[in-house]
Amino acid sequence: MEDMKPYSIDQLYRQYGPSVYRRALNILGSEQEAQEAMQEVFVTLLTKGESFRGDSSLMTWLYSVTTNLCLNQIRNRKRRAMLLSARYRDLHPEDRPHPELVHIVANLLDCVPTDQAQVAIYYYFDDMTQEEISTMMGCSRRKVGDLLERFRSVVAGLEHHEKSLHPPASLSKNKAGGREK
Repeated sequence: MEDMKPYSIDQLYRQYGPSVYRRALNILGSEQEAQEAMQEVFVTLLTKGESFRGDSSLMTWLYSVTTNLCLNQIRNRKRRAMLLSARYRDLHPEDRPHPELVHIVANLLDCVPTDQAQVAIYYYFDDMTQEEISTMMGCSRRKVGDLLERFRSVVAGLEHHEKSLHPPASLSKNKAGGREK
């Protein structure tokens, strides 16, 4: 918190609050939940500000705290599918992802460790580079690559499992008991 001593929490709230709120709204999809998350981020700043080492900008630290808080909030409430659906409801119908896809993505993010979910969101939703993610998370680019690779392995495993549950139509039997051609 050494870097923040000249600033009051009020000044920091005015300066960084809108960015924190937008980040939370982007992830949570609810204005009320985003407002609550923003307040919680600034409570974290007050109570755990000493964990800010100054290796990155204060905005980067707040962005990371906001992302982690929002991911935990989603995971704890088991509402990821509903939140992702709400995020897309205002889009034009052809721009909306299929509801089943939203549900699949929500379940996928819910079943991977937080650091993998965080990297996946930064990489796939925020279009950040691995270098940007490593700076944001305070880890090496190699670790980010490893986390993405593990995430992709989970996705590939689920795709393989899905294919084994639903064999191609050419392998299914017709009413006569034979294979369809």
